[in-house]
Amino acid sequence: MQKTGDRGDAESRRLVLVGASFRTVGPALRERLFLDDEAASRLGAALRAGGIEEALVLPTCDRLELYAAVRADDLPRLRALLAQALDVDPASIAREIYVDRDDAAMTQLFAVAAALDSAVPGEAQVLGQLKESHRRARDAGMIGPLLEPLLQAAYGCAKRVRTETALAQHPVSMVTVARNVARRLHGDLAQASALLIGLGDMGLLLAEALRAGGLTRLTVMHPSADRAAALARQLGCHYRQEAELAAALEGADIAISAMGLGRVVLTAATVEIALVARRRRPMLLLDAAIPGDIEPAAGSLDDAFLYGMDDLDRLAQDGLTNRQAEAAAARAIVAEAASAYRKKAAARETAPVLGRLRARFEQVRAEILAAHGADADEATRRLLNRLLHDPALALRRLAARGEGQDAERWLEELFAAEDDDTAQDDTDRGAKPEDKDREAGA
Repeated sequence: MQKTGDRGDAESRRLVLVGASFRTVGPALRERLFLDDEAASRLGAALRAGGIEEALVLPTCDRLELYAAVRADDLPRLRALLAQALDVDPASIAREIYVDRDDAAMTQLFAVAAALDSAVPGEAQVLGQLKESHRRARDAGMIGPLLEPLLQAAYGCAKRVRTETALAQHPVSMVTVARNVARRLHGDLAQASALLIGLGDMGLLLAEALRAGGLTRLTVMHPSADRAAALARQLGCHYRQEAELAAALEGADIAISAMGLGRVVLTAATVEIALVARRRRPMLLLDAAIPGDIEPAAGSLDDAFLYGMDDLDRLAQDGLTNRQAEAAAARAIVAEAASAYRKKAAARETAPVLGRLRARFEQVRAEILAAHGADADEATRRLLNRLLHDPALALRRLAARGEGQDAERWLEELFAAEDDDTAQDDTDRGAKPEDKDREAGA
């Protein structure tokens, strides 16, 4: 947050986003995008130690983004800290880190909040993760006048997308189908156990849906023991080491794989060994990764039932055309919300200047009326001369420096903005009722 009196420094700061996501990083880095609360807090503290006073660290299963109010020379520091959080050399992932500024960064935040930038569009997890990141940054004193109203606007945009489009119905219908399949195969889910491999958003959605359907025994697994432990704390369940995959799979009635590394995580041979150890008790395999984690041949094994994302999509009877229409409607809402916020932000920025200008004009008006109030013609003539005096001197100075054309353009913008409702509202707010009546009758 900017200190009182540091208005000039605050005005030199701008919104910047530095991030990496499932869309930009390769399989080797994708599993590193998720940061637990402790790691996210450390990254926030590193930002502050680097002189960045207003910032939000947003880690999800599919992205790691930093939103900050910074000066131009802070950008290399943001890049370096992001690479450090991913535990890689900054130069090695320069092409995988994206940078957005101002309007583009704002629009991306709105799209993330509305779940338009998720691997599964419409999923509800990311909004909760954004709100948790907001709380963490606010508690650390790193949310100020730039980010707070922006985040509130993002929440409003997300709510509009949820209520005005059916985008969220897509992931909900898919997980509902998966839960129904699990019930048909295993009956009461309270008697079943599940294994979640990986941190992908769809995997988490499936696990949560099964728990909502009665599942009580859930185990999580990840190649990184620290990430597995962090996810287990988040979900309130157990975790196992990657080396224990065979034993964990043997005890799983339902296995959900959500690594998304672009290679097979569960082979048909591994599943067959687990089925033998289970004495052929059926196993439901839910492949929540794109591309898939589970070898397709596993679905041909007796007592193994494999459902990938395409299978769940077909069973949910959610046509591609309809999804595209809902996504288009959601993008239109995001664009509209971003435009509305941009106008409000501009009005907030100009309000202090307009306030000082109005105060100066009122001062001049009071002085003229005190000297010539009885003579309206003389008073208004002198008022006009006084108000034009300083701008006229400034215009001459600009012309002497060869900047007269820029001044002319600004004057045209100031006095010929016929469609600027905000400016008209500001003018009307300072007028007396009788003045408005006279203008209406003119």
